[in-house]
Amino acid sequence: MAEAAFLAGFPLFFGGLGSFFGGLASRRLETSGARTARVRRGLAITGFFSAGILLVLSTHLDNPWLAMVAMGASSFSNDLAMPPSWAACMDVGGKYAGSLAGA
Repeated sequence: MAEAAFLAGFPLFFGGLGSFFGGLASRRLETSGARTARVRRGLAITGFFSAGILLVLSTHLDNPWLAMVAMGASSFSNDLAMPPSWAACMDVGGKYAGSLAGA
């Protein structure tokens, strides 16, 4: 029972790390001279594509530990796009960024 609870936390934990890493990578790439739109699109494409592959892979694994690690890596990849997505909402929405993001 405790093992199942521990494994269930993998996707959430790795998703948080992915969001943090996505923000750091976005910031570092933009300050190195890369165009903002290209950085945001690149992180989103890379993150969503690898998340899809890893999620499908997790359904084919028989070992629950490996399946949850694959799901955690999928969550990490998916959340790479979160910081650039929020930044785009702030750029476009201005003082209405919260309404835009909610919509």
